[in-house]
Order: sequence, then C-alpha cells, then structure tokens
Amino acid sequence: MKKLLSVLLVSLLLIPIQATAASQSLWEDARDGQIGGTIGGLTIPLSNNSSIKSVQSEVSDLPQIIETYTATWCENCVITESIVDEITANSNVKKINYHRYKFEVRDPFGSQQTDYRWESLYGNSSVRISSEYGLTSSRVAPTTVFDGERMHLGTTTKSSSLNTDYSTSMAIQSSNQLNGEISFSIGDFSIDQNNSRKFYWDTSKLNIHCTEQCHLIEDNESENVIDVKSTINITPWIMIIEESINYPDGANGKENYSNVLHEAFELTSFSGNISIQLPNIWDGDDLIAILIFDWSSDEINNNQSLSFPSIFIYLSIVIAAVITNRRN
Repeated sequence: MKKLLSVLLVSLLLIPIQATAASQSLWEDARDGQIGGTIGGLTIPLSNNSSIKSVQSEVSDLPQIIETYTATWCENCVITESIVDEITANSNVKKINYHRYKFEVRDPFGSQQTDYRWESLYGNSSVRISSEYGLTSSRVAPTTVFDGERMHLGTTTKSSSLNTDYSTSMAIQSSNQLNGEISFSIGDFSIDQNNSRKFYWDTSKLNIHCTEQCHLIEDNESENVIDVKSTINITPWIMIIEESINYPDGANGKENYSNVLHEAFELTSFSGNISIQLPNIWDGDDLIAILIFDWSSDEINNNQSLSFPSIFIYLSIVIAAVITNRRN
C-alpha cells in the first residue's frame, strides 16, 4: 500500500511538469533574453466618413495581438496566415502583418520603420531559431508572434499540426501583470500638413498587479530604482494599417492581402500627442490606426506565489504527513 501511494504521488508531480514542458515546446521565446510582450489594439478608422474619434478600454478587455512577418512572394505565408485566420474566427484579436522592406524588390508594402520594429523586438530570436536551418536572418517570412511573447517560425510543426501549435499558443494569452485603462483619440486633418492627423494617447492610468513592490516607468526614463522587486517598462506605438489590399502581382498567388502594416511610430511617453502624415492608400478607403504598447519586466524576485507544480509538491508533502501520522 505504501509503495502504491508513492507511485501515485510521483505521478501527480510529473503530470503538470510534463504538460508545461509539452506546451512550451510548441513555440520559441519571441524576445531573446527578455521578459516582455505586446498588448493594446485600440483601433480608430481613418476614412473620411468615420464617426469614431476616440476609444478606450480596460486592459482585461483588450484584444489579443498577433503579429506576422510575411511577403507577397512567400508561398508558405499563405499557409500560416490561413491557419491564423481559421483559429481566430470570431475571436477578439488584432492581426498586424509586416511585409519585408530591406533589400526587397518584389513586395511594395513594407517600410523602414516596420522592419526596424520587427528587428529590434524579434530579430535576435529569429536569427537564433533560423540558424538551426542554416539561416542567419532577423526577418524570416513566415514568422508569427502571439502577444509579443511566443514565436513560430516557418511551417515546421512541433506537434501534430500547425493548427495545434498556433491554437495552443493563442490559448496561453498575455503574461503581463498590468491593469487599468488606456485611451486613444484623433483630431481633425491638420491645416499645415497635407493628409496629416494628430493622435492623442494615454497609458498613464496603467497599474501593475503584483504582490511585491513594483515600479512602472516610461521606456525613455533614466532613473535608478532602489529596492524594487519588478520594473515594468512601457513603450507605446501607433501602427498605420490598410485592412485589405488587392495586389494580383503577388508571386504567391494570394492577390488579396489583409492587415498590411504601412508605418509604425514609436512613442516616447505614457501620454501625449503626435502629428502623423498618413501613408498613401494602396486602394479603397480602409486605413486604420492601432495603439499598442510593448511592456518589459526587469524582475528580481518572481517568488510571488506557488506555481502549478509547486502546489502539487506542497499537497504531496501534506498527504505524506497525514499518512505517517495515521500509521503512528
């Protein structure tokens, strides 16, 4: 009986550990050596007849952010993007598709700033992962990132299917410890600049949900933090996206490209305003502006609560103690 109980206890300990390891093996860390991610997704249409001028949301109600690096000649991108579309149907998500720009002659949609954002956030991880396939590129198409945290490169599946890989990664959701409200609004066309809009943002009401002492700083703040358990850095971005583009010249045969990121503007404070000259629309009248923000954590002490395996260890010790007492 004692041997049987021991086997059962060991099995209980191994199940959650194996489950955690199995799920984590389905993706790679998107930010090499950094704890962080991307949240947001407040959206304002930029068409002339749009009546939406201001939006706000609690962090808990924000959509999930899915970023994809792609190209109009990339045939495998058609596969990965269709899977993303399938698993996100009727879900609260914002999809942002980056198109290759540097040294690119076949794809007309990217920009210097969009490549800069991708490489500065995900370039190191992309190089590390792609080196396993004999590549050393910081911009591999296709690459899909969920919540700015979990990266899937190429079409090589780590489970029974890419659908399973992506669905599992999507179900994890953001690991951020933030709560509070953010807002995003837009003014009228600027008089002094052609096709320019003034945008206003406010993330100053964000708070950190943690049990230890925390500190929330802007990305450009350069102060020394003393006796702080966790520092959260915030960097807002405004993304200008065309929701749908018809481009029959694309070599991958897709023709209609969605959620095309034209420009990415990095902001330097929690709140403020900025005038942005809008990029030219490829076709239609479906430009939108999306407010997102990157967060990163410089954690010193993560022992805030028992993890899932730790709970089982604790329960196992309690059960063993009870059994011993009963035998005595």
